[in-house]
Order: sequence, then C-alpha cells, then structure tokens
Amino acid sequence: MPSKTRRSILALLGGGVALGLTGGAVAYAQPATTPLVIVNNQTGSDRVVTTVIRTAENDEVLVDDTRRIPASDEQGYTDLVADEPLLITVRTDNGLEETYRWTATDPENGLGIGIATDGIGFEVATPP
Repeated sequence: MPSKTRRSILALLGGGVALGLTGGAVAYAQPATTPLVIVNNQTGSDRVVTTVIRTAENDEVLVDDTRRIPASDEQGYTDLVADEPLLITVRTDNGLEETYRWTATDPENGLGIGIATDGIGFEVATPP
C-alpha cells in the first residue's frame, strides 16, 4: 500500500483522532519515540476486536487486547517501543482476521487499521 502522511491517515480513519497538530481534541498522546496504531471500526455496528501486536523477530508480545469497539469508533495503541518490525494481527467477532508485517516502525509513523464489514485494511502514515 502506498504511504500516506500521518494527517492523511487520521483523516482516512474518520478524523476523530488528533495528535495536537490540528487544533482539535487530543484522543491519543504518544511519546516522541513510539509509533502509533489506531484500530477503527468503520462498520455500522459494534465489533469485538482482538488486536495482537508482537515483535517479528523475537515474538515478544507488546499488546494482546480484546475489546468491544463501538460502530464508527476507534482504539489507539501507543508505547510500542521495538527496534525491529512488528506483526499486527486483528481478529473480529464476525470471523475476519488479517496480519500485517510493519517494517517501517519509525517513531513518527502511524498505522491505521480499518475494519469494514467484509475486510480489514492497513495503511501506514509517514511524515512528509
């Protein structure tokens, strides 16, 4: 997938998230040294979503979280400090599952994950 700027990915995911650069409310604050992952439920109904984020080489689990994400809402994850690529697996209660290998985990990057009724998409936001 093509890279997008961090602002573009936030707009792509519904614009409900701000990083303090747009003058809006800050939904997720992150240290300057960690990438950001946002899981966005783009469906019209609540979804139970399991997100597992682990290091690709050492298989260290950084996040293992199952939660209900309301329709048109999102869940953000920060503090993902790793000096290696990450594997992000997202599973939903309606049987969808996708894994994405994120190799560009630069501190200024963001990863947007969009959950639709028929699929899960991943989009990396990189600084211009």
